[in-house]
Amino acid sequence: MWEARELHCIGNGHDKFYRIIQAGPVVVIRYGRRGTEGQRQVKVFNSSHEANYFFNDTVENKRWRRNYTVVYTDRRPRDVAVPTQEDEIERDYLTRYPDVAPVQA
Repeated sequence: MWEARELHCIGNGHDKFYRIIQAGPVVVIRYGRRGTEGQRQVKVFNSSHEANYFFNDTVENKRWRRNYTVVYTDRRPRDVAVPTQEDEIERDYLTRYPDVAPVQA
């Protein structure tokens, strides 16, 4: 399973993005001020199930506790090829959604 969310938090002096992508047991997170490259974290779990739990919990936390809004969602079935390397996962997402790619300041 390959799943991705892009969330934005705009208002009250905030202009932030939070991108989270799960591909199997790997979760890639990129976050920061919109218009910047932001910071990247990579988490590797023991199983896809653990990664999916973390993915969903993080998205819900951002939506309900941190006032982020989901702006993009992508989900692919299991039979679709899933990129394996962290950079490849993120590059594949940005290829599909070039308009959410951060602009270099």
